[in-house]
Amino acid sequence: MSENSTALSALIVDDDTSVHGVFGRLFTKMGYACDAVSTGEEALTRIQQKAYDVCLVDKQLPGVGGTNVARSIRSQIPDAVIIFITGHATPGSADELVGVADEYLSKPFELDTVRETVSALVAQRKTQRVRQPSPVPAKQPGQKWVYVMSDDAAATRLLGDVCRHLGAHMTHGGALPTEAPDVLVLSGSQASFEVRKAVWGFQAKKRDFKVVLLVNPTSASDAAAAVALKAQYRIPLPATPQMTHLLMQRALA
Repeated sequence: MSENSTALSALIVDDDTSVHGVFGRLFTKMGYACDAVSTGEEALTRIQQKAYDVCLVDKQLPGVGGTNVARSIRSQIPDAVIIFITGHATPGSADELVGVADEYLSKPFELDTVRETVSALVAQRKTQRVRQPSPVPAKQPGQKWVYVMSDDAAATRLLGDVCRHLGAHMTHGGALPTEAPDVLVLSGSQASFEVRKAVWGFQAKKRDFKVVLLVNPTSASDAAAAVALKAQYRIPLPATPQMTHLLMQRALA
């Protein structure tokens, strides 16, 4: 992708409007169509409406925090380049973005560094797309269908590997499918009331429908979601290959 390509788009998520101006000018010079928002909620709305090529996300956001915004972007726009920016870098904040963000920049930083970083990451993403294997084949007759709705990119990748090994057809997305899969794997953090209602509908229509919940073992809300969704199995995060394989094998039996 060339820097003067008008097809590229960028989203700036920062509550400092001066940052909007600085990065807006930078992206415009690079040939990007650029949008800027000040809150996490606005960012979540924008990514529902548009698949951005590059997202710059500030950690300290009012409302929905930058880490959750970055995870939502990765879940809904898997190919997006996500650059996390913060004035208060800590090992913990960096660790929680492994598998989510492509780069982690601490303020202050040079605009030339940002420009070179964006260019290199977009070029890398283009190469990865070229090298990607053909799309996942369609579900075969008699094959179990697993649908994953998760904001944990590492767990989603692991589930893909496990499902292939178990001979199941797996798809994933940022919203529930219109039809009930055989097994729904869902992050506890994604179990909103609207999602719960949809799952209850699946359970009413499909007797052998199963729910596997990805949970934070210390989260009371995830435990409550498991009860509400009548989850047959719970995979604790961070997901491990052995536990994931064992529980998915049971769910698909």
